[in-house]
Amino acid sequence: MSHVQSSLEVALAPHSSGRHLSRYCEPNEPFFLLNDTAWELVHKLDMKEAKFFLDNRADKGFNCVMITLVAEME
Repeated sequence: MSHVQSSLEVALAPHSSGRHLSRYCEPNEPFFLLNDTAWELVHKLDMKEAKFFLDNRADKGFNCVMITLVAEME
């Protein structure tokens, strides 16, 4: 199952009310952020493992995953 979207479809902006987020392509519709964290995703998993994880999260309804781009050095 592919969950690839264009960047325009998922770009977020503050709603004019200041109370919630909205999608860039649907500025009047509230956007609910259902988030999971995978801080070390890009540092600990290979591409196949990362795809498996992200597909699993998308299948469960998550629409965002927070990751760390720059890891701490040991």
